[in-house]
Amino acid sequence: MKRKTLAAATVLGLCAVWSTQSSGGPRWLDQVALTEFYQAGFTVEHDEGWRLTSKADGSMTFTKGDYSDSGKWRIGGDRVCSRWRKIRDRVEACFRVAVEGDSYIWEKADGSHDTAKITARGE
Repeated sequence: MKRKTLAAATVLGLCAVWSTQSSGGPRWLDQVALTEFYQAGFTVEHDEGWRLTSKADGSMTFTKGDYSDSGKWRIGGDRVCSRWRKIRDRVEACFRVAVEGDSYIWEKADGSHDTAKITARGE
């Protein structure tokens, strides 16, 4: 119970910070906010039918239909880095991340952005 309360307080605190930012493009999370967001745990779902769940212990799961994969995340400065068992042939990739309302936004290697919907927080 104490852990869920702390996670909820962290998420609420981050939401307050994010909501005060001006619009004009994504507000990329810095190392502190990124660490707090990932350590709280979350699930996102994408329009293409995939789901990603990230947990406080650094583990992640990815599912799309019958396909699934598992991996690990770590914070590297102002980026989250992920390495999957199958995706990207186990090569680590790092991304900038923004969270705006229920939108999880990440910057791809080519500089473009993609968005998924946050469907659960504090997992």
